[in-house]
Amino acid sequence: MLSYTSGQTLFQTLTNNTSIANQTFGATMMNEGIRLMLGDLPWPFLETSTTELTVAGTQSYTLPGDLDQLINVYILVGTYKYSPDPVTSANDWAMLNNPTGTQSDVVSKYFIAGNTIQFWPTPAASGNTITYDYVQATKDISVADHTSGTITTATNGSTAIVGSGTSWNAGMIGKWLRIASSNVANVGDGLWYKIGTVPTATTLTLNAAYKGVSIVGGTASHIISDCSLIPESYQLGPVYYAAAEYWRKTGQESKADRFEEKFNELSTRLKRAKGTKTSSVVVDDNTDNITVNPNLTKSAT
Repeated sequence: MLSYTSGQTLFQTLTNNTSIANQTFGATMMNEGIRLMLGDLPWPFLETSTTELTVAGTQSYTLPGDLDQLINVYILVGTYKYSPDPVTSANDWAMLNNPTGTQSDVVSKYFIAGNTIQFWPTPAASGNTITYDYVQATKDISVADHTSGTITTATNGSTAIVGSGTSWNAGMIGKWLRIASSNVANVGDGLWYKIGTVPTATTLTLNAAYKGVSIVGGTASHIISDCSLIPESYQLGPVYYAAAEYWRKTGQESKADRFEEKFNELSTRLKRAKGTKTSSVVVDDNTDNITVNPNLTKSAT
């Protein structure tokens, strides 16, 4: 993964300018590059889901904070899944709720108002699981790498991570953890894992189980980074975009064009590789070109 800090360092190298003003410019342009790369398509890799529980007699619930577009919502009651239909008119919703107070676990309608979703009938019981399938919103990255403290416990197959001398906090949820690897024992695997929860300053959980050799009583170094939602292989794109904008504003068009070409190349590769959900070995990129889907092929041995 290319973190905010690593991207800034690379941008300053590509522009040969380490001034504070240029760092600010680079951060702005990198985030603009992220929005440009992710703004063209409804990317499948931005789709995610989250859950919460119904509360008896509660009609309104707060939508996930990173939601850009709701794909589907359903409520599981025992073994039955109820998928309510959307109501798009505030008038229709008001009429549906007159009289108020109708309750049932068989929810059939929902209405979105601001950052809340309301169900009809109002859920009658607590503890039923609401699942939201949605497209994540593109967010700016702006937080420097965090490296204080060490990792003392990380068990293969577990999502629980324990640290010592760390100052982890809820602001790190959604960021990425990498435990450094080396040729010695009791260290990490060097892979990136998304952080799911941060219960305390010295404990956190991952979204996916740790795959490396277990760390027991270790002192492994680590890094927690703010990274873009762009898949790892294409994360250099926004840095190239920022460098192109820097050289263009300084009047050096040939350098700007070279970095813009690199940005466009990565954007095109991203569209071809990740732009559609498909099980076909052929990717249609809406041109006359035929491209083999790299996710569904392997090199001959």
